[in-house]
Amino acid sequence: MSITQNIEKLQQQKAAYEQSAKEIKAEFTQYITDKSVPVLTRWQVFSDAPIELRTHQPTTPHFNSQYLRNVERHFSENGKYVIIDLIYEFNYHWVDLEAQELLPDRYFDWEEENLEEALEEILAMNLGSYKIDW
Repeated sequence: MSITQNIEKLQQQKAAYEQSAKEIKAEFTQYITDKSVPVLTRWQVFSDAPIELRTHQPTTPHFNSQYLRNVERHFSENGKYVIIDLIYEFNYHWVDLEAQELLPDRYFDWEEENLEEALEEILAMNLGSYKIDW
């Protein structure tokens, strides 16, 4: 098989994968927003899902959660162009998925309820990342 044939085959596989992701994205979004399922269970599924199932905003969304506004403010003070990977930030700083518990907030001194509210808002938006650019 020639390199051009290999590239064409790879492009076909990629297109098939992207189509599969589109087909299950609605089901994925429905699951991660289902509040009858514990928030950390949904967060685990959200965290483990392929990047194609999550939304990635090219701009900063308007957040209702004070917690998310504080996270945004923290990053916006540290640079002019930042892509915020919410899964990385939350799993590194505030969520212990193995223990299925929230970690004490070392940064913003907010209560656990505020952190759960922030997770719910991220899940409701299916927001994997966003960009701060000014």
